[in-house]
Amino acid sequence: MSKARYLTGCMIGLLMHILAGAQKLPDLGDTWQGAISGNSSFMRFNDAYPSVQLVVDSVRYIVAVDTKKENRVKCIFTTDKRFTLHGDTVLGKPLNTFKNRDHAKYYRGHGYFVPLDEGWYAVFHFNPTSETSRCIAVLKDRL
Repeated sequence: MSKARYLTGCMIGLLMHILAGAQKLPDLGDTWQGAISGNSSFMRFNDAYPSVQLVVDSVRYIVAVDTKKENRVKCIFTTDKRFTLHGDTVLGKPLNTFKNRDHAKYYRGHGYFVPLDEGWYAVFHFNPTSETSRCIAVLKDRL
């Protein structure tokens, strides 16, 4: 085999590997196309949903899938500090930096949820929060 043919084959293999690994974050309500092992679940308030881990643009997400409703994506969750929304870091930011902090929703035993854009919520601990409380997670859901 010639060196040029070998290098061409390597480049094609690398390109296929990159394209196969490229993943897109699903939207709420999308039908989940991937495998669901059933080994992990995500608690959404009082309901447990099978979940899958997904890495998109180096950010690790948990995607909860409603297997009773045609494998529809129920919610998406992350605690990965690399998550950004419109180029801004969200995790670790204090409550007083969120423009919609006055619209926070409290769910007893689950925490405070401050609405962001595109269906995302900044999640704060369920203990009483102060202006300096920091965002501990981000959730995309229809609350």
